[in-house]
Amino acid sequence: MRSVLIFCSLFLAGLCLCPNIIRAQSSNTLVDCYAHPYFGQEMVLVIADNLLYRFDDNGWQVLPYPDDWPSDARWPQVQVTSDGAIYLYIYSFESQSVVDDDPNAEGGRIYRSNNKGETWTLTGYDPATVNTGPRRIYATPVQDRLLFTVDGYGIYYSEDAGATWQKAEMEYLGYPYDRNVVQSLSISPAFVEDGIAMATVVGEYLPPGPVPEMAPFVMKTTDWGATWSYEPTGLDGIDTVPLQADTVALSPQYGEDQTVFMVSIVGLIKSVDGGVTWEMLYESTRWARSYLSETIAFSPDYAVDQTVLIDNKYLSRDGGQTLTRLANPKPRTYAVGIRRQGPFAPPEPASIAPGENRYYLPLVRLDVYPLEIWAVYETRIDGVTGCYLFRSRDSGDSWELININGE
Repeated sequence: MRSVLIFCSLFLAGLCLCPNIIRAQSSNTLVDCYAHPYFGQEMVLVIADNLLYRFDDNGWQVLPYPDDWPSDARWPQVQVTSDGAIYLYIYSFESQSVVDDDPNAEGGRIYRSNNKGETWTLTGYDPATVNTGPRRIYATPVQDRLLFTVDGYGIYYSEDAGATWQKAEMEYLGYPYDRNVVQSLSISPAFVEDGIAMATVVGEYLPPGPVPEMAPFVMKTTDWGATWSYEPTGLDGIDTVPLQADTVALSPQYGEDQTVFMVSIVGLIKSVDGGVTWEMLYESTRWARSYLSETIAFSPDYAVDQTVLIDNKYLSRDGGQTLTRLANPKPRTYAVGIRRQGPFAPPEPASIAPGENRYYLPLVRLDVYPLEIWAVYETRIDGVTGCYLFRSRDSGDSWELININGE
């Protein structure tokens, strides 16, 4: 594999000497490392200083939190559906004291906004009955249908925006699993019609003998998350080695191209038939050690431009066949996203004015949409170590440090 390696300079006297970082004009803004930001075509949502910020054509705006927002809110997450609804999830250890007569109030809360975050409605609670640590909420294209993963307790689904939950049926070759640790989950953009989502799971089962065994595998649902079945990769060794922080990701045009990528410590794996067969594109033991499960980001026009970001730091413009390493500000990456440059609206493709980005072929017009990469990296700037928001408009060769309250 040929990769272009561009390394950032080390730090000296508390100052960042990375030549590929362009500083914004105002003071630097720390963002929440584990808040699962949203990098969409219509807006960007990030959490900083326990505040939710929206970035769109009107610049940065602080969005109001719900009135009953707990003081110890943690693990905040935002999800945006295809029709523009925003789901906000937070966990609180003190929630029970806020609503003493509601046993569901202890734990996580789910809020929804239908007006880009200007107002919120409480729609449900965390389905978990025990504090098991990290958990994730996934908003699907089906109205009011949510998927939820809890570390060690598998997948839940809701048909009423989180008001009630049912535990999904999960099995692996007939073995009864005591724990199902869901490492990543990706939903088909055609979920309304096909009901497809895929997840990478490590299950702990109790075979004959005193020692539990761990088995990693890929699971798939075709009934909107109610049941999940084992999907063999067909690759020697892939179903038996510890995959650790695997990521599975369906392309934004999965309904048409059936493309799925999976990153694990054994390498980069790809399927173009919805997970029926897989191809090992690159073998590597250095991947999939990021701090969040989302290590794959697609261009919104992947079916046309074949652009995908792998393991948060390798950019491919040919569907994963060749990889070029980004000039990352720092290797510790918490979130990435790719969107088209320019206005946040309209979200659908629009014609580009004539210029250097328009190309003509005989009887064929190709509109090329320049892309930008957004990322949350942990680094040290002006003596302060934390997570910062960056943007690159030149395929990762240089990075702009984004100040949320600045221009």
